[in-house]
Amino acid sequence: MAETTIRQFIVVNRSAAPELSQAHDQRDAATVKGRLLELLGPEYQDRTTEFDIAPLPPKWILEKFEYHGDDKKTFTIVRETPQPVPTLNIPLIFHGEDEEQVRQAVIRLRSTIARLQGKTAFVGTSADLPFQSTDCWCPGEAADPVFGTRHDAEAAIRAPVLKNNGLRGKNVNVVIIDRGMDPSLVTIKHRWTFTTASNNIPVPSPDNHAMMVVRNVLKTAPDANIFDCTLLPQHISDVVQFITVAYLAYAQMLADIANWQLTGAYSTEWVFVNAWAIYNRHFEFPVGDYTGNPNNPFNQIVKQAALQNNIDMVFAAGNCGVFCPRWNCGRDDRGPGRSILGANSHDDVLSTGAVRSDDTWLGYSSQGPGLLAHDKPDLCVPSQYRESTDAHLINTGTSASCALAAGVIAALRSRPGWDSNRVSPQALRDILVATARKTHYPTWNGKLGNGILNVQDAYAELGNQFP
Repeated sequence: MAETTIRQFIVVNRSAAPELSQAHDQRDAATVKGRLLELLGPEYQDRTTEFDIAPLPPKWILEKFEYHGDDKKTFTIVRETPQPVPTLNIPLIFHGEDEEQVRQAVIRLRSTIARLQGKTAFVGTSADLPFQSTDCWCPGEAADPVFGTRHDAEAAIRAPVLKNNGLRGKNVNVVIIDRGMDPSLVTIKHRWTFTTASNNIPVPSPDNHAMMVVRNVLKTAPDANIFDCTLLPQHISDVVQFITVAYLAYAQMLADIANWQLTGAYSTEWVFVNAWAIYNRHFEFPVGDYTGNPNNPFNQIVKQAALQNNIDMVFAAGNCGVFCPRWNCGRDDRGPGRSILGANSHDDVLSTGAVRSDDTWLGYSSQGPGLLAHDKPDLCVPSQYRESTDAHLINTGTSASCALAAGVIAALRSRPGWDSNRVSPQALRDILVATARKTHYPTWNGKLGNGILNVQDAYAELGNQFP
């Protein structure tokens, strides 16, 4: 009989559980489990075998890059102390040959934590499921699956208005949450990374996923400050990461950004670029706990980033469109209403689908409605195009769309008076949505969202509302 395995993670308030926190920081799984069982109460003293502690989350490292010389090809990496984070995550694995018993054990734990939440150290719990980057190669799209150049893509979204008005992203901070960038090819301010054996991987190549993402940002906002969060495994496109690590990454980044804003180290303008998505809900139990639950811990921290920290959040819609889904899209996670999942469909983020530079919708682009907010994607942005100066470098998937949109936002934010304190992330997103160029449908639809990103009209409307 095949073994059933279900992953969960628990969020705990550090200050309310100091002994558990200490064991967690020392990566002492046995003590972590013992302290956790104590917090769960007497009923769990006889249930010690119902779950195991999964490999404890990595310790985050904060690195600053100091470049030498005008060409910025050589640099020194300075290790800095990350700010303390008020919560910790405990990943759990439930497994056994009896599927129903395993599911009941999960339900029992979640019920116990829900009852204790707010009264003890427990903050919340979540299904823990894997995600991957949103690059995509779909030969079925055409005889030549790459269509047009960057020049064509920028023309399609009316991007030249940014350059014509000197908007280059100056003093805007853009965080690339991906596989890690090559610091000899792109100037990085700070990098969040973590200590795991799998991190001993060669420096990313110029055409890896993260480099494609940052290239799209910098082509539109060349003066933006770039920050690197190496959330996904470097180089390895078929290795997944789990939502528990994404939550930890967000918690650490928000803590460090808050400190920089207090000290004045960086400006108040931040853009988070999330070119990754959930592809398969087979691993999620209960189904919808993350992908369709706005109160899930990760969806809540995304909301906090947007509404409390005033960060522009950009997510790729995903690559599980009905006509050419990515190979690992779940059987029931493809097409309309089933493929824009979790934070990628959050009401407080800009969710981007993909079109060619001639406005043709790309069949791999995930289709709405979204599971959290109905009208997702918000809009579409070109993908599947070559670089105008190097045909070897291509831009694919809703990842390219997400990155190009993020670059536009960074450029717009660099105009004086359009900072996030005056133009909130919600207000900017509303303007981008309202001014999107209609091509095939007069209102929102599941393929194109509200239309194609139209930077020229968005610029004009921002000027009208925030002169």
